[in-house]
Amino acid sequence: MTKPEDSTTSPAERQRGGRILRSPFILAVLSVVAFFWVVTGAVIAIDPLDLYDWGEPPRLLPDYNRHTNREMYMVAARADVDVLLLSSSTLAAITSDEMEKSFGVEKAFNFAVSGPRPADRRFLLEQVAAHSPAERVIVSFDYLFVLPPDYASDVLPAYLYDDNPLNDLRIASPEVLRLTWQKLKGEPIGLPGWEYSTVLEPERQEYAAFQQKLAKERAEDRRGASAGTPGNASASQDCADYPLVSQSLPELVGRMTARGKTVDFVIPPYSLRLYRRWQDYGTAAEVAMAEPFLPKQIAIRRCLVRAFAGRDDVRVFAFDNETWITGDLTNYRDEAHVQNPAIYRFILNSMTQGSHRLTTGNFENYAATLTRNVERDALSEPDERGPAT
Repeated sequence: MTKPEDSTTSPAERQRGGRILRSPFILAVLSVVAFFWVVTGAVIAIDPLDLYDWGEPPRLLPDYNRHTNREMYMVAARADVDVLLLSSSTLAAITSDEMEKSFGVEKAFNFAVSGPRPADRRFLLEQVAAHSPAERVIVSFDYLFVLPPDYASDVLPAYLYDDNPLNDLRIASPEVLRLTWQKLKGEPIGLPGWEYSTVLEPERQEYAAFQQKLAKERAEDRRGASAGTPGNASASQDCADYPLVSQSLPELVGRMTARGKTVDFVIPPYSLRLYRRWQDYGTAAEVAMAEPFLPKQIAIRRCLVRAFAGRDDVRVFAFDNETWITGDLTNYRDEAHVQNPAIYRFILNSMTQGSHRLTTGNFENYAATLTRNVERDALSEPDERGPAT
C-alpha cells in the first residue's frame, strides 16, 4: 500500500522545493557550511592551542615574542617544564636557556606578554594554578598590579577561554589553521614573527635611538631633575585598596603551593628616571589610576610582602636599589626596559642564591632607600660597579 501524498502540498510546490535544494547557490552554501564544520572539528580535535584535555601538547619555540602570543595562554599553563616564568615586556629578554643554566633544570619557559592587565594576569594565573606541572613559577610583579582587578586588555581573545562551547567555533582562523598544520607535522608552533629572536634587531634600534635622545637632552634633564619627583605625594597604605594583590594573589598562589610548587615574584628593575617620567607611559586612564606612581608602587609591593610573610615557598625579589642598574640609563632601551643581558643573568643568579629578597624585616629600609635614590636623581651619577657574577 502506498503512502498518500501530503494533500496540503501541491505537486508544483514540491517540484519547486526540489529545484531550490538543487540550485547551485544553495548547494554552494551548504558545501561551505559543511566544510567549515569539518575544518573546525579537525582544529578542535588536533587542539594546537592546548585548550582541551585530549591529545598531545604542542611543541614550543624556545622563546616567544611578547607582542603576539595571547592565544597561547593555555599552552603556557600546560607546558611541561620545570621552571615557568610569567613575565611582561620588562623581563621578556630572559631566555629559557639562561633560566635552565641558572636554576640547573632541564626545561624552563619564559611566557612573556606585553602589558598584561590585571584581568589577563589573573586568568593566566588561574590556569597555571590548575594545570601547570612546573615545580617553580616565577611571576613578574610589574606596575600593572596597581590597576583595578577587573581591568582587562582589549586584545585578549577571551572567547577562547570562556565556558561557552559555541565560542570555540571561532577558533578556525587562518592563523590557527597554520598552527594546526605545524602540530600535525611535529614542528614547534609559531607564526612568522612569533619567535623572540625576531625582535632583537628592533630592540637594538630602540636602544640606539634612546641613547641618542639621552645624549641630546642630558644637560636639560640635569637642570630639571627635581621636576616630577615624588615630593610629598602619598598613596593609600590600606592593602584592601589593592585587591588584586591582597586578595586574588594569595588565593591563586595558595592553590599553586598546595600542589607543591614554589612561587617567586620579581619586581622589574625600572630605571630611577621612570619614577619621575611616569606620565609619559601608558594610556591616560592607566596613568591616572597608577598615580602617584612611586608611592603606589611601594604600597603594592609592601602589600605583596605582607601577604606572604614568613613563608619559604613564596619569595619576593627586588633590584631597584642596585643603582649601577637603575641609575645608569646606558642599561636601558627606554626608562622601563633593561637592554643589558648581564643584568638579567645577575637577577637569575641572585634568585638562585636567595639574595635581594624582600621581607617584612627589610622592606621599610628598601622603600626609604628607593625613595631617596629617586629624589636624588641618582641616574645623573651612575654607579660603575657593574654586576656581580
